[in-house]
Order: sequence, then structure tokens, then C-alpha cells
Amino acid sequence: MARGKKTCPKCNTEMGARAGQCPSCKYVFEKKQEVPEVVTRVAVTESKTLVESGKTIRKTSPKEHAKRIVSYGKTRASALLLQSRRLGWGHVDWNYVEENLKSCIE
Repeated sequence: MARGKKTCPKCNTEMGARAGQCPSCKYVFEKKQEVPEVVTRVAVTESKTLVESGKTIRKTSPKEHAKRIVSYGKTRASALLLQSRRLGWGHVDWNYVEENLKSCIE
């Protein structure tokens, strides 16, 4: 059988692979049902942790993010601070980062 063709099981007529019905005997081909991938979304709540698929995900506060950024060092923290101003990142306490960078300079 040629590519892109299928044969009717009832009357053996050859037709295009996308045909839903045999033109000769009107046999109806069943369509395969695509099973959609199940996606579940979990809202972040005010609690410190949430459980998703058996793993615990910790919600980090903006100040904890800021402390981590300061721990990267002066050069990298300064670059991230400038980028945050340009892109408007709001998930970090940037005032805390800026204060700690000033204390490093003085």
C-alpha cells in the first residue's frame, strides 16, 4: 500500500489516509481521541510551604530573596539591582539590597 493511503476493511477500497468514511460502502472509520495532557496549577498561598506532586516547595519572602542576592557579592548584586529597575522585578526587597550595597561601598 502506498504512503498516505488506507484500505477499507469492509470492501477493500483504497482511499486517502485522512478520509473519515469509505466512498464506496460508506464505512465510517473511528477517529483516535487525543488524550490531553493534564496540567494542574497550584496557587501560592500565604503559608510558608505548599505541596505539589509529593515535593515541598518553600515560599521565599522578598527579604529572603534580597539576602540571597546580597550573598552573591557586590558586583553581581549591583548588576541584578540595575536590571531589576529596568525590568520592574518586584519579588525581591530591592531597598534591602541597595542599603547593603551602600554599606559595602562606604
